[in-house]
Amino acid sequence: MSGALRPVVESEPATASSQASQLGPCGAATNGSSAGRTLGLGAIDRARMTRAIALIAATNGLPRVPTLDSIYSSAFLPPKTRRGA
Repeated sequence: MSGALRPVVESEPATASSQASQLGPCGAATNGSSAGRTLGLGAIDRARMTRAIALIAATNGLPRVPTLDSIYSSAFLPPKTRRGA
């Protein structure tokens, strides 16, 4: 296991092991996953992404934790019905 992935697996072992192959970078849903079918392609689970941001900030010793809205916006995604959800 990559050293970079170790904190993620330790913080969410069930999620990491069962869903890692179904999620793209930063927990973005892919159309082949249950999350992709639920959220639509390109959408994210906001709670999961917020936890990931906090984990990355802590791991890298950032002076502050960026807000989710400063990193991700769904404003450019087409309607959910057109994204496979």
